[in-house]
Amino acid sequence: MGAGSSVLFLVIIITLFINYKNNRCPNCKKWEFKGFNRVDEEIISDDVKVYCSKCRHTWTIKYKKSELQPKTDAITKD
Repeated sequence: MGAGSSVLFLVIIITLFINYKNNRCPNCKKWEFKGFNRVDEEIISDDVKVYCSKCRHTWTIKYKKSELQPKTDAITKD
């Protein structure tokens, strides 16, 4: 196993560990790989309400929109 493969393996393990720490229910400690279901669809503030599908516990998480998203300006044709 070369140095490149070892670094890639280490990056994958660290990414999965961070995902595990961030995507756990604070009540029942269930891990969701893709994140939790949202209660509200609109992002009004920086706090987003999510819930656990196993125990139905609801809590808020901090959410910040990425600055790398494409800008969607409405272009109208006359």
